[in-house]
Amino acid sequence: TNILPMMTGINGTNNFSATICADVPYCFDVFSSDLDLAQNLTVTWDQGIPTGTMNIAVGSRPNGTFCWTPTQADAGGVPHCFTVNVTDDAGSYYGSQVFAYYLIVLNLAVDAGQDQFVNCSGTAVITASATSAFGNVTYQWNNGSLSASQNVGPGTYTVTATNGQCSASDVVQVLPIATPIAAFNATPV
Repeated sequence: TNILPMMTGINGTNNFSATICADVPYCFDVFSSDLDLAQNLTVTWDQGIPTGTMNIAVGSRPNGTFCWTPTQADAGGVPHCFTVNVTDDAGSYYGSQVFAYYLIVLNLAVDAGQDQFVNCSGTAVITASATSAFGNVTYQWNNGSLSASQNVGPGTYTVTATNGQCSASDVVQVLPIATPIAAFNATPV
């Protein structure tokens, strides 16, 4: 007669997987439940993502908050998985279930190039290059340009690259060359 306890998917939904971005903190909540109202539940996780954390609240219906900041090295098509076990205290016929959560990490990195020096009225070509295994990359510069490359004068330029889900930014400076100071000595005749 014991009804099995349950865990929700990500943020209380029925979804147990997510696609997330490298270098971006990602957190979600999971909630336990049991139709046997007199029973208390215990929630544990297997630490299947070693650099992630799961904080589990104390109470008769514990909830958990999972947080992880994946790195570029975590990106790829293979999901990162962990499980959560929920168990009731029904006595000799306790109920227990294991729920699996899957996270796929997308990568995106952008490089705006090295800082450059130009004459005060000169221009330089700045070019952004992005690395992404997923999706087409688009660029947006802080001066409104949507091209990967552009010809610019002195200033600070920020580029943001996106691949449909993730975004990354980088900064490049175009600096004026300091004007040399001329010096001479005069000898009276």
